[in-house]
Amino acid sequence: MMPNKTLQHILAQINLDDIYIKQAFDYYHERFLANHRAQDFVNSSPLLCETMKQNPHIGLCDRTLGRHLPSARTMEGGAIRGHYRTCGLFRASGCELFRGYIVFPCVDGERVITSAVGYRYGRIRDNQPAVIDWQKPATHELVVAELQHVKELIHGKANQ
Repeated sequence: MMPNKTLQHILAQINLDDIYIKQAFDYYHERFLANHRAQDFVNSSPLLCETMKQNPHIGLCDRTLGRHLPSARTMEGGAIRGHYRTCGLFRASGCELFRGYIVFPCVDGERVITSAVGYRYGRIRDNQPAVIDWQKPATHELVVAELQHVKELIHGKANQ
C-alpha cells in the first residue's frame, strides 16, 4: 500500500483540466494532418508568420470532436462536455469555439497548453471573427466555474 503523502503527490500531478484540454488539441492536430486543404491554407497564407507555420501542434477544428465524445446525457459525456464549456472550448450551445478555424496552441515549458489562436480558413460570415484568441482559465477559476455548473445541475437550471 502506498503512503498517503505519495498518493497525494501523484494525484497533485494529475490535472484533469490539462488532460481534457490536451486531448481536444491532440484531436484537432490529427484532423489538421488529415486535411490537405487546411495544410495548404497554412503554407500559403500571407497572414501567418513563419513561426506560426512551424508550430508542431497546429490543429483544425472541423466540428467532429463532439461525435467522438460520449453523449452529454451520460455522466462521463456530461463531465467532459461541461469541462470544455467551463474552460471556454465549447460554447453554451455545445458548439466548439474554434469551429471552422485553424488552431495554433501555445505550449509552456511543462508542455501544457496555455492559450491558442484560431484563424478562420473557410468562408467568413459577417458574424464571425477572422481570428479568435483563447486563454486557458487559471485552475482556481475553473474550479469555481465547475462548482457553479454543478450547483446549476442540482437546481435543474443548467442548459440542456
